[in-house]
Amino acid sequence: NRSHTRLDDGDLDSFRAMAASATSAASASRVSVEQPSRELYRAIVSDLDLDECWRVPPHLDGKKMIKELSLPKGPIVGEYLADQTQWMLLHPERTKEECTEYLRARKREREEEERLAAEKKERDEANLVVANGEGCSAQQIAEGVNGAEQLSKETRVEK
Repeated sequence: NRSHTRLDDGDLDSFRAMAASATSAASASRVSVEQPSRELYRAIVSDLDLDECWRVPPHLDGKKMIKELSLPKGPIVGEYLADQTQWMLLHPERTKEECTEYLRARKREREEEERLAAEKKERDEANLVVANGEGCSAQQIAEGVNGAEQLSKETRVEK
């Protein structure tokens, strides 16, 4: 069992740059399609010491991730699987428990981002709404309460 060195964000940036360089060099010089793959493989094996990293099984499969993180089934699970893969490449010496804690923290971050986006959307909608010169909610507009209406862009510009 081969041990892997820890990668940091700089290593990932170097890896991405090498992959992009190999791809662009291949297209610029019209070398064979296999050439970029060879360059990428060399970068993986020698520069980043990630040879056979694909043989390391994930700490959590989709079903376990759904259970551990209380996730709904669907595409969001794939996002967490990708987060896990990146984390495992950056921290090959770390444990399943540490990975699970990282994924829980990512879930909290995503939930906070969603909450802030929803609040911003609500504020933005509220700023576009008037009723007889007084503010009202989007729900009041939908229900037509107190003559509430949403002004068009033209109407707002004229006022």
